[in-house]
Amino acid sequence: MILLGILSLALFLTGCSNSTSIKETTITVAAAASLKNCLDEKLIPVFQQRYPNIKIQTTYDGSGKLQTQIQQGAPIDIFISAAMTQMIGLEGQGLILEDSVVQLLENKIVLIVPENSTKGISTFGDIIKAEKIAIGD
Repeated sequence: MILLGILSLALFLTGCSNSTSIKETTITVAAAASLKNCLDEKLIPVFQQRYPNIKIQTTYDGSGKLQTQIQQGAPIDIFISAAMTQMIGLEGQGLILEDSVVQLLENKIVLIVPENSTKGISTFGDIIKAEKIAIGD
């Protein structure tokens, strides 16, 4: 739903009111690499079902690298950053439409321990007590 909202805003800004009046076009989305699976597997297919005349071209990388590409003139229509820092920086430089920045997501590291664990792990400093550590993406 987030991408639908973002892309619908893009359509509004181009003057399109519904999917039948939209000529075939391509929108370039630059997004944090951590969002690749979510966008490619879920959100973009839903959007493209609703708007079959709009093709989504994606590029994924670290938010800082994408910010630099935009600053250097990369033709990006929508930027979805993992942090507000890059969005605020680009908005301050006039490279993002004023008042279009919305905090949708954030990346956070979390510590998950089995409920029945007897290891006494309750903080990141305690992970040295663990026999195994798994890292998820």
